[in-house]
Amino acid sequence: MYGSCVIKDKLKRIIKKRSKMLKKRGQITVFIIVGILILLSTALIIYLRRPAITPETIVVPEQVVPIKEYVETCLESTAETGISIAASNGGYIYFPDEISRNPRAHLPSLIDNVMTPYWYYDGSSRIPSESLIAFQISEYIRLNLPECLANFSAFEEQYDIEETGNMSVSTDLGEEAVIVNLDYPLNIREKLNMTSVEFKDFTTSVNVRLKKAYELAREILDRENEQTFFEDLTVDLIALDNSIPDTGFEVRCVPRIWQMSELKDKLKTLLRANLPFVKFANTEYIPIPSGDDWEYMRNHYVWTFSENKYPGMHVALTYDENWPMLFYARPSSSGMLRSNPIMGQDILSWICFHLWHFTYDVVYPVQITIVDEETKRHKELVFNYAFEVSVNHNRGDRSNFALEVLPAAEIPIAEEYCSVTDKEITVYTVNNVTKDDVEDVNISFTCGRLRCDMGETELLGYGVAAGLTKQFPFCVNGILKGSKEGYEDSATFLSTGTEKAVTLEMIPIKMIEKYKVAKHKQTEPEFEEALADDEQAIITITPAGRKEQSFGMYPEEEGAALPLKFYADGDFTYNVSIYLIKDDMITGGYKGQWAVDWEDMKDADLIRFHVIEQWPETSDEIEQYLFIQALEDYSEEVPEPELQ
Repeated sequence: MYGSCVIKDKLKRIIKKRSKMLKKRGQITVFIIVGILILLSTALIIYLRRPAITPETIVVPEQVVPIKEYVETCLESTAETGISIAASNGGYIYFPDEISRNPRAHLPSLIDNVMTPYWYYDGSSRIPSESLIAFQISEYIRLNLPECLANFSAFEEQYDIEETGNMSVSTDLGEEAVIVNLDYPLNIREKLNMTSVEFKDFTTSVNVRLKKAYELAREILDRENEQTFFEDLTVDLIALDNSIPDTGFEVRCVPRIWQMSELKDKLKTLLRANLPFVKFANTEYIPIPSGDDWEYMRNHYVWTFSENKYPGMHVALTYDENWPMLFYARPSSSGMLRSNPIMGQDILSWICFHLWHFTYDVVYPVQITIVDEETKRHKELVFNYAFEVSVNHNRGDRSNFALEVLPAAEIPIAEEYCSVTDKEITVYTVNNVTKDDVEDVNISFTCGRLRCDMGETELLGYGVAAGLTKQFPFCVNGILKGSKEGYEDSATFLSTGTEKAVTLEMIPIKMIEKYKVAKHKQTEPEFEEALADDEQAIITITPAGRKEQSFGMYPEEEGAALPLKFYADGDFTYNVSIYLIKDDMITGGYKGQWAVDWEDMKDADLIRFHVIEQWPETSDEIEQYLFIQALEDYSEEVPEPELQ
C-alpha cells in the first residue's frame, strides 16, 4: 500500500513536471513567433523606407574613381554656371522669341548674356514654369559639359575612354539644392593592365535654393496682381507731392500751367528715391526704426504679401530713371496741363477762380532681386526678374493679367497681332474745309492695347483720290487714326469684320506761336502802351459755334509757351476773350468777335492784340463789376486783333 502510494506520488510529480515543461515550451514558442514577426516587420519597414539608390551607393571600380570625380567636378562647375544664368535672367537661359525679339519685353542691359525679362508685360504672363527652368539647365549642361571635359585629354596617358552612348542630363530643383544626374555611357580601358569597365552614372548637388527663390518670386507677382501694391504706392506719391497736380483750387486769375515732361521727370525722381525702401514681410530685411517719424513708412512701405515664411531670403527692389516710362495726364494738350478758369457770378464776376483735376496713366518697370542669404556662404544665388507697374486713370490696372505660365498659349504682342490680317480696308483722307485729297497722312489702327502702323496715304489709281488700301487685323470697334503736320488728328471707330471704305476728314490748322498785347487806358483809348512788368494778359480763342478753345498768355511764363490754334484753308470767325490781370484782379481786357480772312491769316506769323484798361484805377468793387460787365462795349473803342 505504501509502495503504491509512493509510485502514485512519483507519477504525480513527473506529470506535474512534464506539464510545467510543456507549458514553458508553449510560452517559448509564442515568444519565438512574436520575435520573428517583429523582425519581419522591421525588415519590411526598412525596405520600404530605404533611400533611392544613387550613384554614390553604387560600387565604383577603383580604376573608374578618378574619371568619375573628374566628370562630376565638370558637371558641378557647368551646372553652377547654368543655374547662375537662369537665376540672373528670371529663370531663362534660352529666351522665347516674344521676349528676345521684343526690346519692350525686357529691361535694357549693358551686360552680355543678361536679359531681365518682364514676368508681367502688357497684361500677360511671361513666367517660366519650374519644369522649363529645370529643362533649360539640363540643356545648358548637355551643350557645355563637353567643353569642360575636353575629350578626357587629362587621362590620355593612363586610359582609353570611349563614349558608347549619348549624354543625357536631368535636373531636379530640390528644396535645399539643385540635383543634377548625368547618364553618360563610357568604356574606360586602363592601358597598363588592359582591363576595361563600362560606367555611366554621375551626379552632383549644387547647394542653392533656386526652387525657393522661384516660389518667392512667383508669390510676390501673384499678390501684386491681386493687390496692386505698387500702383497704389505710385498714386500715393503723386498725391503727396505738391509739385505734381491732382485736384486743386486757387483764387487767382492767371492759370496754372504744368509741363507734362517735367511732371514725368519729377515722378521718376520720386520713384527712384522711394521704391528701394519697400520691405517684403516674412523675408530678411533691416527693420524700419521705431518712433513717430517712421510711422508712415512702417504703415505704407512694409508689404505683407504672404503668410508664408521665407527665412534667409532677402528681396530688393530697383528702379532706374533711365528705364522707359509711359506717362500721360488727362486733361492735357500739346504736352501741357492747364487749370480751368471759373469766373464769379453776378456781383463777383470779376473774381477769378482756377480749378484743376488731373488723372494719370503711368506704366514703368521695376526689378525684383532675390538673394539667398542662407546658402550665400557656399554658393551665390541672385534671382532677377521684372514686371510693369500699370496705373490707369489713377487706379491700378492689372485686370488683363493671364494666370498661365510659359510654355502655354501665348497672348499675341502688337507685332504678331498686326501681322495676322483679315479684311481689306480702304481709307480715304480729305481736307475737311476744301474737300481736297490729303496725301502723306500717317494711318494707325488701335485695338485695345495693340497699335498697328498701317502706313501713309497716297494718290490711288489715276490720281482720283488720296488714300491707303490694306488688309487690317480683325477688331470690333477699333480706332482708326490719321495724323499729319498742319492738321488736327482725326479719328473714328472702325470694325474690320467686313471689307469697306472709310473716309477720315482732316481739319487743317495753323498754329501761331508769337503774339503781343498792347493796352489802352479807358480815358484815352486812342493811345496804346506796353504792359507793365506786374501785368499779364490771358487770351482765349474760341471758334464761333464750337466748344474747342485755344489758350494763350502774354508775356509767357518761362518754359510755358502756348501757341494759339486757328483753322486753315478758309475764312472763320472767332470769339476772342482777353483779361488783363494785375495782382490777381481783372483790371481790363477785350471781348468781341473776330472775322479772319484766310488770305490774311495764311502768311501771318504774329498777332497783335489790344485790351482796354479801367482808368483811373479803383478798388471799388461796384465800379469794377460795372466795368467788366460792359467790357464788350468798351472793347469797341480799341482795334481788333491785327495779323502781321
